[in-house]
Amino acid sequence: MPRTLVETFDQLIDNLKYDIESGDDSLYIGDENIQSIFERLLVMPLVREIEGSRRTFLAVRDVKLKPDFRGKGYFSKFLDDFEALGINIMFHDVVNHHLRHHLKSRGFKEYIEYKNGSKLISFYKVKERT
Repeated sequence: MPRTLVETFDQLIDNLKYDIESGDDSLYIGDENIQSIFERLLVMPLVREIEGSRRTFLAVRDVKLKPDFRGKGYFSKFLDDFEALGINIMFHDVVNHHLRHHLKSRGFKEYIEYKNGSKLISFYKVKERT
């Protein structure tokens, strides 16, 4: 059964745990048109050359909560749970300055790349599973 559409961060984390255990790679989407806490969500594997190695990251490429769910700790709890998965993670093309500062304060490293003449600022953590 496809698990692509997710309604909550908890559901996303559960699906990611399943993927890690089974070795699957999946794309996850949250959308305002489904019954969810998200206006937008896109999570997918992403490969980048970082720290001298080609690495696969689980990347949050887009996330925006519906207004009723902002400022209530949902994202902070997700970030704790996401980091606890023990995998390489990335927040791709972060445009929110508050989020940039927050990720830096949590030990994420900045990764800059250029695409079509535009500067993209991402943040990552390399955390190999044992």
